[in-house]
Amino acid sequence: MFPTFFGTVEMQGPSAPTGVSIATSASGDYDNACIIVGDSAGVIENGSNFNEARVTLLIAASGASDTQFIPQAYLRDGGGTAITYEWNLQMAGFNWTGLLDPDVQGTAVTTQSALTATGVGEFLSINSPPTAGDSVDLQLNAQAGNSAGNTSARSLTIGILYV
Repeated sequence: MFPTFFGTVEMQGPSAPTGVSIATSASGDYDNACIIVGDSAGVIENGSNFNEARVTLLIAASGASDTQFIPQAYLRDGGGTAITYEWNLQMAGFNWTGLLDPDVQGTAVTTQSALTATGVGEFLSINSPPTAGDSVDLQLNAQAGNSAGNTSARSLTIGILYV
């Protein structure tokens, strides 16, 4: 006697990660935000001033000592299915009067947590002294993936305005 089956069974594989976002920690704190550290001033932004995934940092041009701005963040995966992580910091625009333009340097990390001293691996480098009115806009992107695909987090916009 053979067993009888009724209906169909659908095999479902994994789905792409869900609930992916850039945040200041694994849980709690600030979502759609990051920490920004200056190479000499320490923490400049703890994530609390982000609004709609955007922050503008006002920095005094006279005596400005930070030459690197390092984003630190955690890539949340609400579904817990991600196995790969990608970060990308890019220039979104700038208005600069100095001799050398600011640029993004470094190599992006591929870890879920970028809450280390080197942050996401890429950083903004200020290559000549700023003057009042100089500004830089950065975009921080991240995605989490698995065998079913990648899911991008909402991009963060980081503005730096020298006053």
